[in-house]
Order: sequence, then structure tokens, then C-alpha cells
Amino acid sequence: MMKTYLQKAIMLVALFVFATTGASAQTMQDLHEKGKDLIDLLVDELDQEVVHVEYDLIFSEPKEVFRTLARGYTYKIIGFTDSRVSDLDLYVYKKQGSNWVEVGKDNKTDTTPIVTISPEISGQYKFVIKVYSYNGDNDRALWGLIISHEE
Repeated sequence: MMKTYLQKAIMLVALFVFATTGASAQTMQDLHEKGKDLIDLLVDELDQEVVHVEYDLIFSEPKEVFRTLARGYTYKIIGFTDSRVSDLDLYVYKKQGSNWVEVGKDNKTDTTPIVTISPEISGQYKFVIKVYSYNGDNDRALWGLIISHEE
């Protein structure tokens, strides 16, 4: 229990520092470096196994990523973006029959949303990345998504 609390505290502090100091990325190379820093934190400090990494452009329409998640793991889903975005949101949905049901979200005002979920059964999940607001006159940006779980 203490290790879990300590891991969460370390992650929150590190992500706050990361989000506030790494805000100048505007190229894919810069975003890749931000992703690498997050992956290093997840793997080296929090004993996480990274199972999915994705980078792309985002405009006014949300982006969707699909992945099967397995029962028995607690997953961390982390979105991040470049400095053209002032607020990035992340929504997680589970497929139930022919419908998608929301099972988690982070729609706080920040650029590094984090959702943690522990699937009760293995199944298909959808991750929706949405820019809530851009900085200035920007209308596009780069974003990244990392999915990890404990080893």
C-alpha cells in the first residue's frame, strides 16, 4: 500500500514538473523527446511496462485509438501534447455489446491527462484524445499517447 502511494506521489510530482517545464515542444522530434522522458519515468521510477506508444497530429476533431486491455492489470493511459495546446482531455471507453461506455476520463485543465483503469474483464477499449483549447490562434498540434501497466 505504501509503495502504491509513493508511486502515485512521485508520478504526480514528476508529471507536474514535466508538464510545466517541457511545454516548448512544437516538432515531432520535440514531442518524441517528451514521450521518451515520460517512458523513462514510467519504466525506471514506477516499474511500469509500456505496451503502446503513439504520436500524431490533431486538429479540431478528436482522435481515437483502439486497444485490447487484459484483466488483471492496472493500466495508466497518459496523453500529452506540444505547446500549441493549453488543455488536452482524455476519455476511455469500453466496448459493451455494440455500445461504447465511458469508464474513465481526465478533463482537467492541463496538457498531460492521465487515466488509470483496472479492467474486470479483458476487452476492447477506445481512447479519445480531444483538444479542449489551443493557445493563441493555433488550430492544430502534435499529441502523444502512452499506455502502460505494472510489471
